[in-house]
Amino acid sequence: MSECYTDPSAFNIALGVTLTLGILLSYIPQVLSISKAKSSEGVSYWSVWLLYCSSLLTFYNDSMLKWDVITCCRHLPVYKIPIQLLSLEQLLPGTIMSFIILIFIIIYFPPFKIDLESDS
Repeated sequence: MSECYTDPSAFNIALGVTLTLGILLSYIPQVLSISKAKSSEGVSYWSVWLLYCSSLLTFYNDSMLKWDVITCCRHLPVYKIPIQLLSLEQLLPGTIMSFIILIFIIIYFPPFKIDLESDS
């Protein structure tokens, strides 16, 4: 078990939690803006789609790189698991929030306006 678990310093834990909260808080204004306006006008669908794909693939990549750490968690007490997986927890809010923004863009996508009275 000792080779499975690395005990991070209090500074590293505080920094990790602060970064995770900062990432989460950075997405909230965009989600609230789209939700309040009930419109995704002005938000690029493609940039949010690429952001989501990038976040998801980065999370997947980090999960694969830390697979030994993840499988080692079954030997750890429950209270040590979040500390051990802090780097994955930092990536998760960005992935989830970009997915929420993508869903809001799909739901509130402005309808196409067809001008039937054209001056031909």
